[in-house]
Amino acid sequence: MKKIVFITLTIFMSRSLFAQDKIITHVGDTINCKVIEVLDNSIKYRYPDEDIVSSINKTQVEKINFASGRSQQITEKIVVNGEEDWQKVIITNVADDVKGLKRKGEVYGKALGGWGAASNAKKVYMKAEERLKKEAAKLGAHIIYAKDLVVKNGEITSGQWARSMLSGVAYGYK
Repeated sequence: MKKIVFITLTIFMSRSLFAQDKIITHVGDTINCKVIEVLDNSIKYRYPDEDIVSSINKTQVEKINFASGRSQQITEKIVVNGEEDWQKVIITNVADDVKGLKRKGEVYGKALGGWGAASNAKKVYMKAEERLKKEAAKLGAHIIYAKDLVVKNGEITSGQWARSMLSGVAYGYK
């Protein structure tokens, strides 16, 4: 009886020694590691039998399964299957938001409206943004790192029309 108890305890203790956290990415990869710290934009972890601390951007991570059995959802995957999903595309001006993602290409959106009312400038901007997002969605990208933004209100006195020109770099998971 003592042998059975000893063997059972040994098995459970050895399992806990080899237990690892698992980082599950949005592309389906699993990173077996020890999670050190979950920060605002990244997760620091260490591979087994290594001292070097690595990090991964949270935008790439779906969830963490901890060795204790607890699971923590990190970010929800944004699935863009084509131009019809353009409303899911996010525009950011924070470089860390696209860190570790795959560059899909340059995207542009521009729109021109009538001259005059300032409210027209907002409509023109929204149309340019929609075109920008549709370009990114065609590439299968879910996020755009904004580069340039030009918005001009139309002026009655000079005869200029409201216009918006947006550009950025589209990124996706793979």
